[in-house]
Amino acid sequence: MAFMQLFLKSFEGKTYVIDTNESSSVDALMFSIGNKLGISCDKTRIIYGGKQLERGKTLPDYNIHKESTLQMVGLLPGGIIEPSMRVLAMEVNCNKKICRKCYARLPPRAETCRKRKCGH
Repeated sequence: MAFMQLFLKSFEGKTYVIDTNESSSVDALMFSIGNKLGISCDKTRIIYGGKQLERGKTLPDYNIHKESTLQMVGLLPGGIIEPSMRVLAMEVNCNKKICRKCYARLPPRAETCRKRKCGH
C-alpha cells in the first residue's frame, strides 16, 4: 500500500494536506477530511476535475494521483416548490398590476392607484 498526499482547497480558500492511501475509497477520504477539519461530511462535496466524487467509488476510479488538488464545496439545500405553494406565490407576486407613476402593486382589476399621494 502506497500512501500519497492530496491537497484540499476549502471554502475559505485555505489549502490543507490530506494523507491517504492510493487505492482508498471516497468514503475513507471524506472521513479523513472530516477528522482533520472537524466538519460534517454530510454537508460537503468534494470536486476533482469538475466532477463530484461519489460515495462508494475509489480514488483510482477518478484517476486521482499523488499531489492532486481537490476542492471542497458546501451542499446547498434546494428543490422543487410544491404545487400549492407555487399557486400561492403566483397569486401574491405575479397576478398584480403596477402603477406607472409610483410603481405600487395594485389588484388585477384596479382602475386607479390606491395611494393618495400618487393620484394616478
